[in-house]
Amino acid sequence: RDLHSFPTRRSSDLAIGETMGRGLPGLSGDPFRRQEVDDPERPLAVANMDGASELQFQKADGKFTLDPEVGKLSPRSIVLKGAAGLQFPRVVSLAFGRDVAFASISDGPKLGLSVVERLDLKSGKSTGTWPLLPEMTLAAVSPDGRRLLVQSDRFFQGTKGRLDVFSLEKSKPEYVTGFVPYQAVDEQWKDVKWARLVDGGHILTLGGNPNSSTLIFWQIDGVKAKWTARLPMLAEPALSPGGKQVALPLERQIVVVDVLGGETVAVLPSEYTGGEVAFSPDGEKLAQSIGNVVVVYDLVKGASFGALANNGAPGAPVWPDNAHVLVGETLFSVDKRCALWVYK
Repeated sequence: RDLHSFPTRRSSDLAIGETMGRGLPGLSGDPFRRQEVDDPERPLAVANMDGASELQFQKADGKFTLDPEVGKLSPRSIVLKGAAGLQFPRVVSLAFGRDVAFASISDGPKLGLSVVERLDLKSGKSTGTWPLLPEMTLAAVSPDGRRLLVQSDRFFQGTKGRLDVFSLEKSKPEYVTGFVPYQAVDEQWKDVKWARLVDGGHILTLGGNPNSSTLIFWQIDGVKAKWTARLPMLAEPALSPGGKQVALPLERQIVVVDVLGGETVAVLPSEYTGGEVAFSPDGEKLAQSIGNVVVVYDLVKGASFGALANNGAPGAPVWPDNAHVLVGETLFSVDKRCALWVYK
């Protein structure tokens, strides 16, 4: 889906400003204040790690099964048209559900003005905006578009550790829960590096110290960890298009796990460790980007297409369709196994 332009407006169509207007606890003053300070408007839940199992990756049995939730990719480009108003609109982040997208937008040099806008992916039109404090970052949206995940962020280390869940099922957004996922894992390193809403009731988070990271699968009800997995330095997981499988770039292998159950569904040998990965839209292929190398894997056959040299800027892999991978500024053809274009 292409994003062509994104002007927006500040509006009170959705009254989330009343819910979120005071900001996250511990972030309105000194950015180094402890984030676990409680707030009566947003009571902080205690993350429960009791009983969480650490995944042990074994060779997958039988044939790889595609994520059952993978849908068909729309063949047309969608132009997202935000409402007019901000003088210097800048899209900070985008989060996609099945039929809805959310954008976090700032007004350029006006540091105090930031909004979240909801857009319908069928029409491309804006369906509402609400104020968002600059110390908040839009992290993810549930596939059905009914829940938002917001992360604390004031740039400095130690200010990105709190996550808050909001429900959009009613006309007025409602606070569900907030927690610091890595408070019990490492007191020194609490920042969340990556977070996704698997569905309305579960979250995946990645965090930990610089040398290694811990992936945790959370049940929102009770903020209870169900399983954990260790990832190497500079490794980032990826959810399948349907959100039911997660790919983990480990040491010299990539493991695909069923998110809800924690079972291994595929193990791919790799010559590389870590990096960033991404599923193709049909869920049958996987791209791994690490340094100046791009590797594409066939999940159904359990084999690699081979490594491709990336002579351009590195970046996370993005699939425009099932036959092409964009990494940084270079577009690769999976079938021809070569770089096609370099965008400047």
